[in-house]
Amino acid sequence: MEPAARTAVRLVVADTIWRPLLWLAAERRYVGRRTDVEVIRGKQARLRRNAATHCLRAMSEAHRQHWDRRYREGGVAPVLQVPPPLPAFAHVDHLFPTRGQVLEIACGRGRGAVWLASRGLTYWGVDVSPVAIDLARRLVELSGVARRCRFDVIDLDAGLPDGESVDLVLCYLFRDFRLDCAMVDRLVPGGLLAVAVRSEVGVGPEEFPDGSQRARPGELREAFGHLEILDEGEGEGIARILARKPG
Repeated sequence: MEPAARTAVRLVVADTIWRPLLWLAAERRYVGRRTDVEVIRGKQARLRRNAATHCLRAMSEAHRQHWDRRYREGGVAPVLQVPPPLPAFAHVDHLFPTRGQVLEIACGRGRGAVWLASRGLTYWGVDVSPVAIDLARRLVELSGVARRCRFDVIDLDAGLPDGESVDLVLCYLFRDFRLDCAMVDRLVPGGLLAVAVRSEVGVGPEEFPDGSQRARPGELREAFGHLEILDEGEGEGIARILARKPG
């Protein structure tokens, strides 16, 4: 966790747990034996729930600010005459559909949008960063595929946004195991799930950026092994899986 996020969480905990608990302790001393212990416990439980909510909001905001900075530094991705597939799936490009609906999770600057919309898919990309969404919209406009694309700023800590089932779910270089079931559920029967994440396989701990999260060996198969696996691999710091939902 970045220093800004840690500071935000500490402030939230101080405001939502410790100060109210000190007040409760004082209240209990003054009321004495007449204090209803269950009432006190109920108040403490509500305070803990409120603190958890505030902590998540503080972490989400720090996360958003981090990625805003990263994407702002990168600017609009290059516009190419023939948009290439994302590198982790270049060798299985032929397995991806050429029509239907696609949802990309943590879409970033829109490289996946240009690739998939150019194939003929109707694309929806979501990301926590407003900067990324703005850059993605500019890229698809410059690439001539904007009419097939939609983008929205979504805090994925709250889960996937509501929407119809899709033919393809793409999640590229982003990992949140809490979304695993929701990604599969979002697919139509026979739909494809394409996930590529940073992995521990093939890199040493000294190569991990500070605070980075990488998938354990076998993590994607463990999460999605109940699907029909069309392609998978781990190595050089990247793990990938392409799988079809039964039906």
